[in-house]
Amino acid sequence: MVDFKKIALKKSATVKSLIYDGLRIIEAVGVPIDDLTPRRLEKMSMAFLALCSITNRNQWINVASISTDHILGTRQIIRFINKSFEESISEGSYDDIRRKDLIRLVGMGLIVKSAKNPEADNNDGTRGYALSNEFAELIKHYNSDAWETMKNAFEIDQDYIDKFVGKREKTKLQVKMRV
Repeated sequence: MVDFKKIALKKSATVKSLIYDGLRIIEAVGVPIDDLTPRRLEKMSMAFLALCSITNRNQWINVASISTDHILGTRQIIRFINKSFEESISEGSYDDIRRKDLIRLVGMGLIVKSAKNPEADNNDGTRGYALSNEFAELIKHYNSDAWETMKNAFEIDQDYIDKFVGKREKTKLQVKMRV
């Protein structure tokens, strides 16, 4: 469970509530976040919100996705965050967006990679990121009466979560000892 008292401490009430909403959505779909620092949670939420193209709590119905061609590169994500969420992150931190802020969301298939060349490397300059259409459809219902029903019907990548948290099936061997 996210401890919101330690997140976005220096933000305006509007930005803070938006960051909290982002984290509530991320947590609701099962993204493993327990081991992240408050600042990392804040940055993950802001990167997620940039890909949603959300700057106001009343915009969830208009969330962007891959089908709306809202595909952002990591530097574009930083620009969006700086402009919309009272930040001044250096564009030189673009690799942190990919390696730290989006990695879990991409691993679960909630955010998809996009590039002019589908076989492009992760650090290819044409690489962009967007919300998957399925995840965007769920997010459209955030803060509505249908949210709980939609969330419960949303299929998460349990295999990714199990691998991430180190769950595995243990094969048991029967051992007989001779005395």
